[in-house]
Amino acid sequence: ECASETVSSLTDRAPENALDCASATVRLRAATSTLELATLGRYFQQRHLMAHRDGLVDAEYVSKSGDTSYREGQRLVIQDAGVRECIDLVEKLGGALRADRQAFVPPS
Repeated sequence: ECASETVSSLTDRAPENALDCASATVRLRAATSTLELATLGRYFQQRHLMAHRDGLVDAEYVSKSGDTSYREGQRLVIQDAGVRECIDLVEKLGGALRADRQAFVPPS
């Protein structure tokens, strides 16, 4: 529920919920490096381009992803290695989420 929230949006929550979300965010950031999160963000921006712009790069993609290897108007080239890396990062993040949940919710 709070994975996509920013720190400023946490202040709108009840204090105990804001603390839970802030703690979860810190734990997830500890499980993944800044570079991994940026890479995953770039892959999700690429997915968005493939789904909504037929892979055609626009200024918003370059701005949001920080990917300077493309210019506006070019088509994305998706490599097998990039797909595998994205899957690995999603699995790593998923494992961290699962471990975080298990630490606070006993198995039924």
